[in-house]
Amino acid sequence: MTKAELPVSRQQLGWLAVMLLAPMLLVSIAATWAPPKPGDTAAHGLLGWSVIGAITLGLLALLYVVARRRAIEIDDTAIVVRHSLYTLRLRRADVSALHLRQVATLDQLGLSLRRNGIAACGYYSGWFSGPRGERTFCAISTWPAYLITVEGQARCRHVALSIPPELARRIAAWAPP
Repeated sequence: MTKAELPVSRQQLGWLAVMLLAPMLLVSIAATWAPPKPGDTAAHGLLGWSVIGAITLGLLALLYVVARRRAIEIDDTAIVVRHSLYTLRLRRADVSALHLRQVATLDQLGLSLRRNGIAACGYYSGWFSGPRGERTFCAISTWPAYLITVEGQARCRHVALSIPPELARRIAAWAPP
């Protein structure tokens, strides 16, 4: 069994943090400058700041999960990729062949639509549609990446992963002969 962590780009995580927390900063500024309504008490203001704080903590927890959940496990029966909020399980029994190729840009992946995933600032995680509508699972946070084309009965036809070359060789060796 092989277990490895997928690489993560601190710069991309920084941009994700800005995208998540910038609206909360704007709300905080608006709450500070907004004049109180007639009948507002200190308890109303405290309640508002408590809600803003709770939402901010929730967003920080989400960012923590996105940053920490990034692993791949390869054993004799399956490949399991856990990336941010999404998981791919590719069973060996459903795969007749795998083809790997290194890609250096998003255009080479041929993604056409985000189905259920995160696509922001070069960070791609989750389910996307390929050029002909086929399901593509992405776990990309650094470039270059590997595009794995799956043949057989698996529901996912393409897997795009940010992995080192030695892990790509391990995945290629995992494929049935």
